[in-house]
Amino acid sequence: MPEVSKLKKPDAKLVLLGDMNVGKTSLLHRYTERKFKDTVSTVGGAFFLKQWGPYNISIWDTAGREQFHGLGSMYCRGASAIILTYDVTNWQSLVELEERFLSLTDTANQDCIYAVVGNKLDLTDLKAQLPEALDTEDQKSQVLSACPTPPASPVSISGVLLRKQKKERKPRVTNSGLGGR
Repeated sequence: MPEVSKLKKPDAKLVLLGDMNVGKTSLLHRYTERKFKDTVSTVGGAFFLKQWGPYNISIWDTAGREQFHGLGSMYCRGASAIILTYDVTNWQSLVELEERFLSLTDTANQDCIYAVVGNKLDLTDLKAQLPEALDTEDQKSQVLSACPTPPASPVSISGVLLRKQKKERKPRVTNSGLGGR
């Protein structure tokens, strides 16, 4: 294994995308600091570098506000993994993944790995039916999960980079299975 330097160029780039207030920053803090803390809206974007074994992973936390929407494709350029995040208590945030955020991923690596994460599961009894809500070409290459943000269990965002499945096509979010919308 190569020796890791703190100044070394990142080996992989992970980008968090999703509407505002879906919990992207909270999810990131749960992973990088192993704790939950209240956050404020991200302005533009934020960058974190996390050492994961011998690898340096750059993690980009993007702003979900529409006024910063144009920056998303720049952040996705060269991404190895993209986590599309939505709030399970707000189904519109799932719809927004396709309507506003999926097109931003066109600049990611050809073999980019995609994950769809339903966040804030601890705030509702509603169990998101993600397989019904997603229309994909190859379900086996999808990484689907739902997770609570507060300290119920550790969150491992970079675990998504370990998946052996390669995405040939991006997931397509549909309105099916979203409570009759």
